[in-house]
Amino acid sequence: MNKGQMFSIDFLIATVIVIMAFGLLTAAAEINFYNKKQTQLYEVMKQKTQSAAIALVNSPDYDCNIRELELAYSIDLNKASKISESDFKNRLGLKDYNANISFRDLANGGTLLSQKIINDSITDSNNVVSIDLNIAGCVTFPRPTYSDLNNCIRTTQGNFCSSSTLKIYTMTVKVAK
Repeated sequence: MNKGQMFSIDFLIATVIVIMAFGLLTAAAEINFYNKKQTQLYEVMKQKTQSAAIALVNSPDYDCNIRELELAYSIDLNKASKISESDFKNRLGLKDYNANISFRDLANGGTLLSQKIINDSITDSNNVVSIDLNIAGCVTFPRPTYSDLNNCIRTTQGNFCSSSTLKIYTMTVKVAK
């Protein structure tokens, strides 16, 4: 082989190695960018889910009230069931998301109530944010009384408040894009 041919082959091999290294570096950077973007989207969805759950249980439109006392972290299930899903989604800032809100009755072993406010189909378990809140739940008639509230407050630890008008539920809010 001539000296010129050896130089050309070395140069070609070095060029191929540099191009492959650049390709690998670009691919790694793209994967990193994608992962950061997914994390950001998940955090936004998590914040929206938390905000929606808090807004729902502290809304004066749906909370349980005993005379003039509006109970925080409570929901009147009868009032909430009369609102359309699209109205709920708009009020809670979830109109661009699939959402599912359900309630479990803790006093009855955590049985799922058939009443769901928003019931979108959520199938992809990788992109779902789920938040559970223990809340007070009531029905419109008969209204809870101060004695119902007092009994719930004084319920011994490990037991769950359960009267005919005021119960403790676990509200599960699931949101997916």
